[in-house]
Amino acid sequence: MGKDDDEMRFALGVLDDHRRLIAAGKTQRWDIWAKTINVALAGASVTLVKLQEGSPVKQLWVSPQLMFFLIAIVVSVLAICLTGQVTRRMTAVRNDSRKSLQYLADKQIDLDAVTGEGVPSPYPWYYDWQELFFYFVIVFVSLIPAFAVWVFYR
Repeated sequence: MGKDDDEMRFALGVLDDHRRLIAAGKTQRWDIWAKTINVALAGASVTLVKLQEGSPVKQLWVSPQLMFFLIAIVVSVLAICLTGQVTRRMTAVRNDSRKSLQYLADKQIDLDAVTGEGVPSPYPWYYDWQELFFYFVIVFVSLIPAFAVWVFYR
């Protein structure tokens, strides 16, 4: 085993690490957390309204329904920001993986034969746009229960 073999194993190990990082990033599903929290907020606002109906406690400066809807909006914005951050990091990892692929190509490894393509061009920031679109739709839809409670449950 020579130096080239060690470098080749190292390059392949780095590629495996990049694949694992991308897979770990895919498990960061902030949209699911936002949906769960937003639906819970809608239920909590109905409960708070029911508790306040017969209570002599002074009313809040804002209706509980609106308060919980605003909190749901904040949760959604945070989920979108976190999802964008994770996606940005995965794109950076993909672009870093190009270095290992370029090293293998420079060592005369036929990447076309192995992967069906050579060293990929740099990945743009919007590489995962289709996936992000559905995540954002899920987060937006999760606002509907809290919005409906605010509008219809007065």
